Amino acid sequence: MAVPQLHPAVKGFSLRTLDDTDRQIIALLRVDLRQPNTELAAALGMAEATVAARIRSLEADGAIRIAAQRDFRSAGFEILASVDLGVRGRALADVARDVAAVERVAIVTLVMGDKPLMLLVLAKSLQDLHDTVTHRLARIEGVVSSETMIISNIVKYRTEFAALSPLAQAS
Repeated sequence: MAVPQLHPAVKGFSLRTLDDTDRQIIALLRVDLRQPNTELAAALGMAEATVAARIRSLEADGAIRIAAQRDFRSAGFEILASVDLGVRGRALADVARDVAAVERVAIVTLVMGDKPLMLLVLAKSLQDLHDTVTHRLARIEGVVSSETMIISNIVKYRTEFAALSPLAQAS
């Protein structure tokens, strides 16, 4: 398997090192994303314009993304599954791109091991999951095997960290 390389879209992309002020702004935003910059500025003891500029800079540098998250169940999904895919006979990046286009696939990751694609798949029912894996994913050219694990309980899920840019691709 090829070693992941920097994605062409982010070559030269350099995530800035966060300072204490950046970390304080992020911590306050995590408590209440909708609080106005005036309140943030008062809490931090700095000018509103400075806070606004810092937030814009954090977003522009790819350090944060302001976004709403919703529970997958609120969108009608009852099942969350981890699906590992074995790939052979086709470039991993091409297979990953096709897998990512499948509507029920929420996350596609490249991993080291016998099955180099690890997915997070949403399903409305067991039948929906079965159809997604056997009729959509298994029929993608280059997919030679799959292993599906239904997630029965999420013990820990840290939402403050995410991959905000496509940092790697298979070569």
